[in-house]
Amino acid sequence: MQKFLPDKIVIEKGCENDVITLNILKKLSHIPIEYFDGKDSEFLDQNIVVVRKYKDNYFKRCPGSPNVICCNYYVLKNAENCHLNCTYCFLHEYFKGRAIVIYSNIEKMFDEIDRILKKNRRRFYRIGTGEFSDSLALDDLTNFSKLIVPFFAEYNNALLELKTKSVNINNLLELNHKKRTVVSWSINPDKVIYEEESLSPLLDERLKAAKICVENGYRIGFHFDPIIYYQGWEEDYRVVVEKIFSYVPQKEIIWISLGSFR
Repeated sequence: MQKFLPDKIVIEKGCENDVITLNILKKLSHIPIEYFDGKDSEFLDQNIVVVRKYKDNYFKRCPGSPNVICCNYYVLKNAENCHLNCTYCFLHEYFKGRAIVIYSNIEKMFDEIDRILKKNRRRFYRIGTGEFSDSLALDDLTNFSKLIVPFFAEYNNALLELKTKSVNINNLLELNHKKRTVVSWSINPDKVIYEEESLSPLLDERLKAAKICVENGYRIGFHFDPIIYYQGWEEDYRVVVEKIFSYVPQKEIIWISLGSFR
């Protein structure tokens, strides 16, 4: 998987000293920078990274589709859009702009999570960051996992899910996660990856990354989403299932989900 290099970084004034902003600028010191006043703007170019403050609540119930039973999942909107550019991705039409947006005021996020988890100590929460962007695809730029994984390690009534198609796991390997973080991969046969997910790592690369995470104490999730119907699909998906269990022991897989277009 090629590392993402934007053409430009656009930063909201007032975010310059946020830790996420500083991490990005350290890694992309050679990329041109512009500043804007924070007013809503449509950044249409996918090769731009926009760093700004999130003004709504970070912590929300997953926005399930109409007439679909939801699984009581909660999401954190720490970023918007994805550079992997899968052909079927709903993000192409979900947001007004195509730029990669990264929210930098994560202390607000952590305050929200802390308040909710402490207020409802008897309730268990599954919380993920992969609803509106890939959880790890840009982690080498933001180092966000280095902040959020240790944060969740201190709570017994929640699990954090990092959902990805990438193999960008290096940051995870040095963290004391206390098994409060699950690393999950969206998976498909290589035929689908070649044709519809062409900027993403192949299946074996994803499964090798999952194996490394298991060796570092993480539990793993897999999402067949979306399942694609084509001639020969059944045999190809059978191979995917066999490969999963050749890389990852069954006891280390915490959940597997199936999804279609919706």
